[in-house]
Amino acid sequence: METGGSTAPERRGTGAALAQVGLAGVCGAVLGPVASGVLLAAAFAGQGAVLAVGAVLAAVVVAVLVGVASIAPGESWVRGRVLWALLVAVLGFTLWGFGWAISDEAGLGISGDTGAWLVSGVVPFAVVAGMLLRSRALAIGFAVVFVATGGILLHALARTMPPEVDQRLAVASAQRLDFAVTDVPGYRSGFDSRVQQLMPVDTDPNPPDPFIVLYDSDNPGSADCDYDPVTAGGFYSQSCEVERPGLFYLRGWGTHAYVLRVPGKQFTLTAATTHDRAFLRGAILTARESSAPGTYTATVPGYSGAATPGHNVFTPDDPSTLPGARNITVSVRDAHTCTCEFESRDLRYRRFPDHQEYTKPAGAREILVWGGPAVDRDLLRTAARNAHPATDDELLDLLPPLPPAHGHSPMIPVRKLATALFG
Repeated sequence: METGGSTAPERRGTGAALAQVGLAGVCGAVLGPVASGVLLAAAFAGQGAVLAVGAVLAAVVVAVLVGVASIAPGESWVRGRVLWALLVAVLGFTLWGFGWAISDEAGLGISGDTGAWLVSGVVPFAVVAGMLLRSRALAIGFAVVFVATGGILLHALARTMPPEVDQRLAVASAQRLDFAVTDVPGYRSGFDSRVQQLMPVDTDPNPPDPFIVLYDSDNPGSADCDYDPVTAGGFYSQSCEVERPGLFYLRGWGTHAYVLRVPGKQFTLTAATTHDRAFLRGAILTARESSAPGTYTATVPGYSGAATPGHNVFTPDDPSTLPGARNITVSVRDAHTCTCEFESRDLRYRRFPDHQEYTKPAGAREILVWGGPAVDRDLLRTAARNAHPATDDELLDLLPPLPPAHGHSPMIPVRKLATALFG
């Protein structure tokens, strides 16, 4: 005879199944802390004691759970009481350990609350036993409890973990206020040492060396084209052509040079092959001693030299032809006082022989937008107006990714999961 849509044996079976689940939880609440305490005490006696005590405890736990399995042996889809006991013990202790570690790291205070401590032992064992039930409705219900409990713990853990941007800043030993960015039409952006670097998209990433160098050394007295690369600033040639005694031309990889030998002296003038050979030849023929004793110079049209013993570096008189003359950089620094041109309340401008800059306040600090001598001032002003402290999304693009976590702690994937779900 049916009552309310279920038979009395079915109701008794459900009651026995729930009693089995409850007892499994109670066993977990008692055996978990006891086993942990005993193993901790055995650890002081050495590894052998831990293994021996652990084996005894495992046998006791399985034996107790085998007894629990006898309450409702037909209500689980697992055949065999020992197998059921092993599954509940292994999975229950695993979940109990993870739950304890997560709650402790999340600062939930379970380890210091006896009531919460006991409940934390009941739940994992009861949930495992419940999910092993043959009743689909009950198994799904306990699975929902498992997912909900796990979600609560992972959410609590995620809330205590610093955001990824803060972790990256900590690795870089930097602060948010150290970074500022801007955007400029026609420029591509990079980042190095907390400084945003922008260069025109049409810029050669490997421009030729604009400098011309004159090296001087003692005349070795050897045959033409027979020279020591060390005395020529490390210049190695692919070919050599003698134009006249004491004057020969060297061609290297992207560079070329003229060597002039006079009584007691050898001069080598090197430059990128973007400079005309005749231009280089005319310059080497003017090599002579400079006003500073022991140094030498030459006449290089459009260039100014800086003579030192052994060599003289010639720099273009037009700084706009130097590498980076069209580049823009953005950085943050402490506020400065300066004699500047105030374009507005927020923008100050200064020009130097080799660069120009805008500054704008950013709290207690200021953003410096630095431009090469060939940058159009209107363009640099636009960059300065667009400059702002980097947002979290921009910092994630700028800062290097976090290094991979090392070690074998099972909490590493748990933290990653918490961050992926709730970070």
